[in-house]
Amino acid sequence: MVYSTNLLGCTAVLQYPFTSTIAHYGPESRGSVTTSEVVISNLKSSTSKLNNQIDYPCVESPDIFIAMHQKGYDYHITNHKTDISNLKYLIYDSTLVSIRETTVSHINLIAVPASQLAKEKLKNIMMANIILTAALVKATGIITRRNLERALKEMVSTKDYQLNLQAIEIGYLGK
Repeated sequence: MVYSTNLLGCTAVLQYPFTSTIAHYGPESRGSVTTSEVVISNLKSSTSKLNNQIDYPCVESPDIFIAMHQKGYDYHITNHKTDISNLKYLIYDSTLVSIRETTVSHINLIAVPASQLAKEKLKNIMMANIILTAALVKATGIITRRNLERALKEMVSTKDYQLNLQAIEIGYLGK
């Protein structure tokens, strides 16, 4: 999800003056849980409120959570490693993640078979994260699709741009 995190962060900067991204992964990341965070704000304040500036913008209690893998979902949500009291949206790859409705009854669940769609429609499993990112943008409205496409154009080669645009379209349609 690191690529999607960077894409969300670059897109958010176009609309919000205070945005940051943080990725947590190490040499053990292949096959284990990795986490990426995006903090989006139009306010100067942060959790530290040090001199009215963002000191260390990390996510303490997310509003939105994307689960691309069962291990990551279980680690953060099922095992309560993440404070989900403020969680409004849980967007997940329903090809790979099973959600127990009772755990997240107060949350808008958005199931997208992203891996399956990426394989079948784009012949590229790596596009699953872009499909989920587009689903997030559509569901939350936190950033605009126009800015998502604009940031994407800055981040990828001309060759890859069209494939990523197709992934965005699939994420918006959910099919």
